[in-house]
Amino acid sequence: GDWAAFTWEGLQGWIKGEEGHLESEEKKVELDEGEEFIALRDNKTILNVKETWYCDKEDDSMKSEADINAAVEEAGTVETNHQPLDAEGDSGQTIKDQPSQHAASANQKWDKETLLAQSRKFNLDLTPRLLFARGPMVELLISSNISRYTEFKSVTRVLTMLEGKLEQVPSSRSDVFNTRHISVVEKRILMKFLTQCLQDDEAHQDPSKTFGDYLKSQKLTPNLTHFVVHSIAMTPLDCPITTGLQATRKFLSSLGRFGPTPFLWSMYGTGELPQAFCRLCAVFGGDGGKKDQL
Repeated sequence: GDWAAFTWEGLQGWIKGEEGHLESEEKKVELDEGEEFIALRDNKTILNVKETWYCDKEDDSMKSEADINAAVEEAGTVETNHQPLDAEGDSGQTIKDQPSQHAASANQKWDKETLLAQSRKFNLDLTPRLLFARGPMVELLISSNISRYTEFKSVTRVLTMLEGKLEQVPSSRSDVFNTRHISVVEKRILMKFLTQCLQDDEAHQDPSKTFGDYLKSQKLTPNLTHFVVHSIAMTPLDCPITTGLQATRKFLSSLGRFGPTPFLWSMYGTGELPQAFCRLCAVFGGDGGKKDQL
């Protein structure tokens, strides 16, 4: 399809093709009786593709690493005058202050040339998705043995915006006890809440109550409510209590299966998932069709 994961060179080629810079070669296809030629590119889902750079190629404020090192080396020269000590004990040696190379490199900015030089070290995923470690997709990949065609990595941290700063969300037992953003009393309340969510049965809950009402009944502080709503359950406060508990339980049950967080991401983009299913299908002699309803 039009949406997939790209290398930088692949993305540039795709953009040029969408802009019409690549001349298509017309090929004559001889059709047999009863056959029909269907152009796969007739129904485009992406139009008016444009590329804009927000950094100048040659900008004085965006120097390369070689220019910065040269500036540091030039500024860090030492001037020495070998003179004997005078009567007051002062020497004639003068030394200029040498600037820190770390400080100079900290001011380095990315320009177009630097990005192009590092282009083989990253991919661009146009439809990024995270998978729960115990979600239905991961279970399907394992049970069907399709996981052998894919590679995943675990998300290292889950962050939330707290008082204008990104802070790590305390979700596991070790995170709760190591965090410094909640008090000792709040740590006990949070651990009790997380344990209670794994034990509570939605059938015994009042369906008329919201998830916010349930959090208040568990005596969660506004600080803890922020962590639970925005980063653990990821549901609004006015959602049904059953929906909030299911989302929280899904998050907690996925913790620690493949890493410190409950999330996995595909190393080569979400487009690898349908390709993995197509590979397994081809092993058993199956055919795949795009944009066709089953």
